[in-house]
Amino acid sequence: MGCLPVVKTLMSAEECYVKLNDVANSFNSKIARQLHTLRKQLSIKTHFLDVYQVFEQATKHPKKFGFTETTKGCCGSGTIEIGETCKGQTTCDDPTRFMYWDAVHPTQKMYKIIAEEAVQNIGDALLFKYQIFHALEIAELIESHNLKYLSSLIDK
Repeated sequence: MGCLPVVKTLMSAEECYVKLNDVANSFNSKIARQLHTLRKQLSIKTHFLDVYQVFEQATKHPKKFGFTETTKGCCGSGTIEIGETCKGQTTCDDPTRFMYWDAVHPTQKMYKIIAEEAVQNIGDALLFKYQIFHALEIAELIESHNLKYLSSLIDK
């Protein structure tokens, strides 16, 4: 939050505004803890993606994500324009090099990075559960001496 171009502009800050970043980290930690509690109490499955951390990593390591500009948006001055105020403004030549489209909203590329992180986060959890289930299924087959069926699974 403290690294948003509009926040830096309004706070007259060259660097990210640390107090807002601390608020985002604190809030996300509380959400993660609460989800953990709900999982235990209600026996539900949840997945939490800390989008703030994705933004923080992209801000700290822009080249890793293919960005050359993480301090301002692509439209207008990139420091104050938001949404509708971009109408009629000039835009950068290559939005894929920018983390922000305007002074608040991410570019399409940044949204794609977030979506890929979410898919990986959920996918890893599902894959792990599948592997455990599959291992248990194999163990049960061995224990029940159903080797013919086990053999057919291995040959697939």
